[in-house]
Amino acid sequence: MWLLIDLTEKTESILWNEQRFWLYLSIVTFFGASLPFIGSINKIYAHDNELANNLYYILDALYFLSYTMVGIAGWMLYRIEVKPQ
Repeated sequence: MWLLIDLTEKTESILWNEQRFWLYLSIVTFFGASLPFIGSINKIYAHDNELANNLYYILDALYFLSYTMVGIAGWMLYRIEVKPQ
């Protein structure tokens, strides 16, 4: 989170045009949402097994979102390195 805040303070270009922004945002989004969820899933599982099993789709969505952001960062890096001459 500190790296993301530092990037927002120091960058002079548009923020979403920075590869590091997408990488840092993917890490903050994934761990910020998944760790509390994983920590509470045992308590949910103790009360309702079916609900706990259905809530695992949230983790799948977080994986997809996180890897999509990392893919955007990689695509931006590839686009910068491979410039037509």
